[in-house]
Amino acid sequence: MKRLLSPVLLTAIMLTAAVMPLHAQLTADQKSFEIQVLASLYAKQYAPYEWKRDVMNFDLLDLGPWVVRARATKDDLDFYQVMAEYVGSLNDAHDTYFNQSDFAAELPFAVDIYDGKVLIDLIFRSLVPVRDYPFVIGDELISIDGKSVADLLTEFAKIDSFANPLSTRRWAADKLTFRAQGQLPRAGELGETADVVIKQKSGGTVSYKIKWVKSGTPVKKIGPVLSPRLARAARPAAREDKPLTLLDKDLADQPSYMRTKLRMQYMKARAKRVIPQEGEEETPIVEPNPESASEETLPNSETKAAVTGYASIPPVFAPPTGFARRLGTGRSDFFYSGTFVAQGKRIGYIRISDFDPSLTSLAVNQFGTEMTFMNANTDGLVVDVMRNPGGNPCYADALFQRITTKPFRTIGLEMRPTLSDVISIQQEYADAISLGATQNEIIWLGGIKRDIESAYSENRGRTGSLPVCDYTLDIQPATTQAGVPTGYSKPAILLIDEFSTSAADAFAAIFQDNKRGPLVGVRTAGAGGAVYLGIPVGFYSEGFSSVTAGLLVRPSTVNVPGFPATNYIENVGVHPDIKVDYMTEANLLRNGADFVQAFTDAIVTEINRPK
Repeated sequence: MKRLLSPVLLTAIMLTAAVMPLHAQLTADQKSFEIQVLASLYAKQYAPYEWKRDVMNFDLLDLGPWVVRARATKDDLDFYQVMAEYVGSLNDAHDTYFNQSDFAAELPFAVDIYDGKVLIDLIFRSLVPVRDYPFVIGDELISIDGKSVADLLTEFAKIDSFANPLSTRRWAADKLTFRAQGQLPRAGELGETADVVIKQKSGGTVSYKIKWVKSGTPVKKIGPVLSPRLARAARPAAREDKPLTLLDKDLADQPSYMRTKLRMQYMKARAKRVIPQEGEEETPIVEPNPESASEETLPNSETKAAVTGYASIPPVFAPPTGFARRLGTGRSDFFYSGTFVAQGKRIGYIRISDFDPSLTSLAVNQFGTEMTFMNANTDGLVVDVMRNPGGNPCYADALFQRITTKPFRTIGLEMRPTLSDVISIQQEYADAISLGATQNEIIWLGGIKRDIESAYSENRGRTGSLPVCDYTLDIQPATTQAGVPTGYSKPAILLIDEFSTSAADAFAAIFQDNKRGPLVGVRTAGAGGAVYLGIPVGFYSEGFSSVTAGLLVRPSTVNVPGFPATNYIENVGVHPDIKVDYMTEANLLRNGADFVQAFTDAIVTEINRPK
């Protein structure tokens, strides 16, 4: 409900506007302060600091060069860019800096990387009719507004890393045709049209002028913002001193923001901590498959798919010939499932599109029902977590309990605790005693309490590997009341890709480490942490960031190229036992037929393997 401004208030606003520069930006001191506030969040709460420093060669505490860059920015949008690049340098899929702009611009087609080339894989024909824009699925995008695709990918990857270089590059490819200013500060400066150069499959190169579809209001500047003045003691009242900002200019020459701790006490606002379920990122709704693209209209920026098939219930590929679907079309279906016959074997298939269902108990029961059916009617099972954005690791455990008939060891979590964590666990432990918890619960909470208190007392301490969902990391399979296992007992394989993310990373690690069956696909995203979202990281700039406050620890140590022997999933991801890359031009043009044949061969091999 809108209210009219009173004449007095309106006059005050007009007078204020008259004395403030109309195009003021944040001052150099304010920018310097803001980036140090951002860094302080990571100094305090970021769990993988040592991992990033020692293995990924990025030291977030080496802030001097970033302060210099921030102070030197010519305007507020450039400053936003520096803040985003600082967080992007963590190479962490869970951590992203964003501003509050709701502006977005998109072109009426989407691209992805196939065989190393940026190819069109989705077209909205209602906005680019074929008679005027005769490019097709599989044509290659060469440049936009005179900038090569390669240069644009490098630019976008700096601000939004996805932990795995392959994932990062593909994630950046989406930004070629979809520019949200919340992450891309200069997106609001895009013209009305884009000059797009496309290489046709026939070999010719064609230029098109295509209109950007825009929504929201672009942010042009943050300022003007006044800085508080700090009173100086023992000064004559008559003397007028030059106002002292929160940070002196010479701080730009200091190697670390740690020297500003005394000044930080003047910031009275406290960031509210938001602790959502893991994987609660703004997951976009997936677009239709390329073959139906000509019938679609362009969605608004809130429903734009980052990657085709990301978090979608149907698989990205066309199901095998003769596929008899069971789940996947009903409103109450949490999964896509069915059966098909290959080489004389009846094979089950079930896709887990995410680990964040709207109704967890119903989803678990539905999955259990499917496993009962599959156990009775198939020779082997294909489980698909490709393009799964993650979610609740406890839900992932519950599903795995129904894929196996044996006890298994699950993922642990190393926490970088804060004072609020210490207070919370102390209160939970006291409540457990006073409210009559079981002895096992009290022992479990007591152990976690000691670990959290110990880690908090140390300089950047982390806990050991703590159980997340139960009193132990050793989990029993689903059983009847009589103790008879009800999970799937026959051979199984798991499909993974570079967007099997977070809880999907963890699910793949559990599957592999407990030797449930081979993993087929490519290395997962490597989003191996627990994340807090939406934390304010600057009250001048009003930016936000997320922070990884815990590291997932897998059951077994792995040795993979490029990394030391480790139990961590962060950046490493989970590597396949059978490498099969879906992202080929042939799969794009043939609806994944080659990929389907490859995983079909893999499950048949498992079925035929001597027991």
